[in-house]
Amino acid sequence: MPFVKRLSVDLTSFRTIPKLFQTMINLKELKLIFSNYWYYYTDPDIKQVPETLEKLHLEFERNGIYFIQMQIFLDAFKNNVKDLTLIGISPNKEFSNYDKLQSLVNNFSRIETFQYHIRTIDQPDIRFSNIKKCFDSYFCFGTFPQSNICDSIFGRTTSELSLWPYHTPEPLLTCSKFLNVEFQIKWIDDDNYYHSMFFYELSEIFTNLHTLTFQCIPKFIQEYPITLNNFILNLRKDFLQLTHFKLRLTLIDNYPLQTLHAYTEDLKELMLQNSLYYTVERERCGRVLNIWL
Repeated sequence: MPFVKRLSVDLTSFRTIPKLFQTMINLKELKLIFSNYWYYYTDPDIKQVPETLEKLHLEFERNGIYFIQMQIFLDAFKNNVKDLTLIGISPNKEFSNYDKLQSLVNNFSRIETFQYHIRTIDQPDIRFSNIKKCFDSYFCFGTFPQSNICDSIFGRTTSELSLWPYHTPEPLLTCSKFLNVEFQIKWIDDDNYYHSMFFYELSEIFTNLHTLTFQCIPKFIQEYPITLNNFILNLRKDFLQLTHFKLRLTLIDNYPLQTLHAYTEDLKELMLQNSLYYTVERERCGRVLNIWL
């Protein structure tokens, strides 16, 4: 695929990257998102990087990627990349050390711009810029000016957005610039902010969403234990532009399996009525119900 110049992809490990580079030899810009990185230690093994690659954007969440892994990984790009952006959510403590973070680009021979935004529970080095204590006891810092809540939540990404559980819909009212994007909702450790009016409140803020991804949680299943019929009716009423809803279920025990079976049987009936179309997509630890409204 030598015609591909720009790529944005969500990965679970470093292992896929060499294969991408073998087929996409003319990449100029690469955006890698490690939102579901596997929690075991594996060294990145990247032998060759496309000579054309000049812009690299990395997003990573939680404690899955160790600092030494990031060092090894970035070292593969030291002779190519001119523009590097790092966005980390709850990374290892070493990312809060100013000297260590700056050392990531010490060996970059062509670097012109190094931008980063880190959100962490660890007290950051005072030499960092734009240090801010967030309302949920986290610290935000980096080269991005944190002038409003949009920057700290989204890290200036515009195509894949994650709503973390400590961000209720209300602060997002200032984020009108993100109205026409695919929105992805993830719940990490805590789903206390989900309630029966959650999707309605979201629709009041993001009025023009076309695609919405939602990570299924126990509270949602309690509200819709057997059928999605009423939920879909409400989605259509609240999100007038929405055409694609993705419901991501993690299958760890029998409870989600029973829910998946009930939901798919319900969706089959709706599809027979020509009310919608759906598919089931397999994932490593679950399934995604793709529902076209």
